[in-house]
Amino acid sequence: VALDRSKLGPNHPETLNARIVLAELLHYRHEYEKSLALARDVAASRQHALGADHPETLRAQNMVATDEVYLAQDPAAFAKAHALLDHVVAARERLLGPDHPETMASLTVMVRLLAKQGHFADDPAAEQRYYAQAIALERRILASHEQMLGADHPNTLMAHGSLASLMDAAGHYKDALAE
Repeated sequence: VALDRSKLGPNHPETLNARIVLAELLHYRHEYEKSLALARDVAASRQHALGADHPETLRAQNMVATDEVYLAQDPAAFAKAHALLDHVVAARERLLGPDHPETMASLTVMVRLLAKQGHFADDPAAEQRYYAQAIALERRILASHEQMLGADHPNTLMAHGSLASLMDAAGHYKDALAE
């Protein structure tokens, strides 16, 4: 990244690509704060240079939203992540299609957000509403994966597992076992 930055400049597409890859690596190492700061910077640069709906801007914004979801622990943080995810999902659906892998990746982050909101909910009714939304969205992801990738694809199998886990967390044990 430092070499790209010194030779090409901080806003060169190759530098920005290297920086978002670094943000993704930091995320996978559970260094969410560092990843978030880097992803925010790249997202701002890309939005300025390419526009809000450019696929590379959306990639960076999705990384920002993903880190925000992992770090969120209060209603304001959940709302902030949700607003950005709504934008990314809508743009990806419009530009790439509802079943595109990048759209599915953003929807998967939304499922995580909804499940986390359910976990942190203060009352049982709110908890069940969040889990119901997460389950419905995970069913959509599962149906898409089955149609586009087939029943035995690893992403389809992961979606089955995620759906079962959500059902278990929501207290739907019999349905979770059937999944």
